[in-house]
Amino acid sequence: MSNEIKHFRLTNLVLASAIALLISGCGEESLTNPPATSEPPTTNPPTTNPGTDFVIFQDQVNSAWPAWDCCGGTTPTNPVELGDYGIVTEFTVGATPAVLGFVRSQSAGPLDISAYQAKGTVEFDIKLMSAPIAGPTNWFIKLESNGGAINAGGEEAEVSITAPQVNTWQKVSIPVADLANLGLDLTSVDNFLIYPAWGTGEGAVYRVDNIKFILDGVTEPQPDPDPTPRPDADSGLKLDLTQAVTDFGGSVSQLGVADPAVLAAASSSSQIIKTTKTDGAETWAGTTLGDLTAIPFADDRQKVSVWIYSEESSIPVLLKLEDQNDGEKFVEALATTTIAGAWEKVTFDFSLPHAGTVDSSVVYDKKSIFFDFGQPGKGTVFYWDDMTFVDADSTTNPDEPDLPTEPDQITLFSDAANPKWVAWDCCGGSTPSVITDSDSQYGAVTEFVINGPTVVGFSSRADAGAVDGQPIDVSAWQDKGTVSFDLKLTNDAGATDWKFKVESASAATAVEMSLAEAPELNTWKHYQISLNDLASAGLDLANIDLLMIFPAWGSGIGSSYLVDNVVFSATGATSPTVPDEPTLPPVDNTGNLLVNGDFATDKLDPWFQVGGGSVSVINGSVRTSAGSGGEARIKQQRIGQGTLVANQSVTVTFNMKGQVTDGGVVNGVVHTESPAGVSGTEVLSLPAPTNEWVEHSFTFNIGSDPEWGLGFTLGGVCGAVAGCSVAVDFDNIRLTAN
Repeated sequence: MSNEIKHFRLTNLVLASAIALLISGCGEESLTNPPATSEPPTTNPPTTNPGTDFVIFQDQVNSAWPAWDCCGGTTPTNPVELGDYGIVTEFTVGATPAVLGFVRSQSAGPLDISAYQAKGTVEFDIKLMSAPIAGPTNWFIKLESNGGAINAGGEEAEVSITAPQVNTWQKVSIPVADLANLGLDLTSVDNFLIYPAWGTGEGAVYRVDNIKFILDGVTEPQPDPDPTPRPDADSGLKLDLTQAVTDFGGSVSQLGVADPAVLAAASSSSQIIKTTKTDGAETWAGTTLGDLTAIPFADDRQKVSVWIYSEESSIPVLLKLEDQNDGEKFVEALATTTIAGAWEKVTFDFSLPHAGTVDSSVVYDKKSIFFDFGQPGKGTVFYWDDMTFVDADSTTNPDEPDLPTEPDQITLFSDAANPKWVAWDCCGGSTPSVITDSDSQYGAVTEFVINGPTVVGFSSRADAGAVDGQPIDVSAWQDKGTVSFDLKLTNDAGATDWKFKVESASAATAVEMSLAEAPELNTWKHYQISLNDLASAGLDLANIDLLMIFPAWGSGIGSSYLVDNVVFSATGATSPTVPDEPTLPPVDNTGNLLVNGDFATDKLDPWFQVGGGSVSVINGSVRTSAGSGGEARIKQQRIGQGTLVANQSVTVTFNMKGQVTDGGVVNGVVHTESPAGVSGTEVLSLPAPTNEWVEHSFTFNIGSDPEWGLGFTLGGVCGAVAGCSVAVDFDNIRLTAN
């Protein structure tokens, strides 16, 4: 870059920053709702030039559109972004709730964008620099006209957008026609705002650029009133969701809204309805459709599907069909959402009614939907679309179909909420939710948060919220059966003793035990408990109705963790970490208690992977690789079970080579394990690897209770350091008793 160009950019940057400081302002009003942005303009008539893009901000400060913070006391800045963006506007959300954006200066006057209605869009790029302290929240843009709806009695159009991501530029595009449909006066636009939901954005820092009105931004025709069905939508009678609906009990609905699941806020369907169950709404609050088409039930056709977008999982949704002229003639079906923050198809099966029964002589022409049925309103928002009376035998599977159930096992939770076994918090006041884990092997998982002394887990009891839950009987599996689950700690609050507890027949019998190994931060671990052990401890295996996994009572407050694949099995664990092939022979016959320590067959079994990095067996050795914030380790359990005695001396030996960068370490841990928990932990002090094979050896005494033998974990771990990487090879791993 030439000195002249550098000087020019620096001069522009200084000038832009000075202008931003001069023209940015802040009101001092204290409001409980997001405020409007300005008083009605009093000078200059609106002007427009439909042949030119209207630019609010692009690479330089626009004196006609100064950046602004309504109430938070911050001053938007104009840093230089590397790459193609150059000068951008940066907003910071402080402790005081605020909305931020750009306001039309009085000297410029309101803007007339009516010529843009047919095919125009407003577009901008946004990047999150720092996320809100409180975690993910909803994000919006709002345009105001004639001074805004709150302060000046004008108009506004607010549209939700997909939350921006840290360090990632994203483009947002909204058709001007959608803004007009929401009530914006296109002839007198004076404010453009971009902000997180009121009162939830403290700590957020975000940058915007290329904010402009585009005359021909809409290059495709607007969707028809009867849009193309979703790819895996059911075929059948499509009910009309464009007709006016009737809300009751505190529900508030809006028709034809933007799709919350796409960044471009233009709706992919003109029939999407947004329903808010307002704070304090009745437990029976709901919405009745305007479509009075009768539902022609038949013996082989008794299902209605609805696409639902909910910010929470495990939400009960009731669909009620009745005769509009006789409310005593009705049938109801209850279903439950299974994922959060994404569209899913929810099917209501009226052959299994919640109340009433299907009667072919009744005209079911009145249809009402009840979100979060049975719970008082708390301001939760739901989106719904594509309500279909499903053709016989036409129900399609979702994009990611449930895995087939293996024979001789009962699954309490795996990849989707189970309304018959609900996630439950006894005493901490939390609502466990289903989220999507970053590890694609797991997908949808249950998240538990420990807010105070409590126990949490999965319950089939009605008082815990289970729908049609029944105790399970696994008594026939006592001899060889197991219960297993996977657990990952996502926030470590220092708990060292973690419990597993099962109750039967409403706590008539119960067994509690410590986990053999405490969970690890950001690491999936597999646990397996023998049903015979539970029965021997006094549990009635014929009436199990509650399963709990939690830090010991009163400990671990502030912990959060994920649970998946909670399964009772007739023949043992079915986790991928258990080898499918016969046990491989030991490395040699000179006392090595490990199995497959030389990886001579190029197989990992019976070792299994811990962490989300990469583990591979190549040419008779194992390689563990991970990047920033990741780990890749191998683990073997039950080493020397039945052979080792309390406090016995053992020696661990292995060869190692590899490379680590700043923030990377090699980690080796040996646990002494038993049904009562871990009685000994030996952390191997390992140096950084070299490019040549080096033998390492450690001798130590194990713990006092090796009933289950030893667990040995070995591999590479990377801290959250930019550019960190570990790639470590191991071979000839041996563990011998002395």
